[in-house]
Amino acid sequence: MITIEKDIFDSIVVEDDNGKFVTISEGDNIQFTTESGELHTGKVDSFKGKKDKLEIVIVPSGKECKEVWKIAVMSEGSLTLNKEWHT
Repeated sequence: MITIEKDIFDSIVVEDDNGKFVTISEGDNIQFTTESGELHTGKVDSFKGKKDKLEIVIVPSGKECKEVWKIAVMSEGSLTLNKEWHT
């Protein structure tokens, strides 16, 4: 599960697997791995909830639909900005 360091209006701050703090905001391209090992990439549409109940709504790369992901299913340290994927 991802640990949220700060929960700001339209952004969150998380710690990546290198121990660095990363700010993720609405509109950012992200990637993360689920606890089961699946890699997901997409653009952040919005955040729902707070702290441990936070969900991230993304538009996955290559798709036009939205997906909702709970931080509880994301591997610790795997949520990062994806600078290589562009819409």
